[in-house]
Amino acid sequence: MLSPDTSESSRSSSALVARRGTGPETNVACACLGLGLIQVPRYRVSSELASGALVEALAGFPPSPLPVNVLYSYTRQLSPRLRVFIEWMAEQFRERLSSAE
Repeated sequence: MLSPDTSESSRSSSALVARRGTGPETNVACACLGLGLIQVPRYRVSSELASGALVEALAGFPPSPLPVNVLYSYTRQLSPRLRVFIEWMAEQFRERLSSAE
């Protein structure tokens, strides 16, 4: 539902977004149109935040971190490549979490 003072360009943009379906891209597009608040990972909206299309709300109340799991077959021997990747991923998340605090 749109307010009566919504411009014609906003109406056509929001109708286009609605036809694309739902998902993270649609949520970001709707938030950029001023249609509500969204909670998404920062990497999904970094360009919108940088350009000023979106602003962070409730910065003092961030969501709880979610666990990240790496799944692999335990029935096989862990390859050196996979071990290096898992260690790299763990280090990336450790650095990002420590810099966020």
